[in-house]
Amino acid sequence: MSSNPEKINYAEVLGFHSVAAAVVFAALYIPLLGWFIRQSYFRPTYVHFVLVFFCTTGFAIRAVLAGSSTAGGNLGLVIADEVLFGGALMRISASQNPTVNFD
Repeated sequence: MSSNPEKINYAEVLGFHSVAAAVVFAALYIPLLGWFIRQSYFRPTYVHFVLVFFCTTGFAIRAVLAGSSTAGGNLGLVIADEVLFGGALMRISASQNPTVNFD
């Protein structure tokens, strides 16, 4: 049996082409990250901080995936990006409403 020498670029297959868009969104979320760190100190609900942290990290990972062909072939990095943008954000956002409404 021979192994397949061709490397799959998962980021290209998933359609991650724009480095600029990911960098712009990551840069927009950085001030929000600082704001919600401050807010979580005064009002101890960390949901907004975690959401912004995941978005900032996710957009940074997406910029790396779109900009580098070797990183686009790293399946672990692609899975991390999909987890941050897919299931994790929706679960955290959905769990925020009952917690805030309970107070």
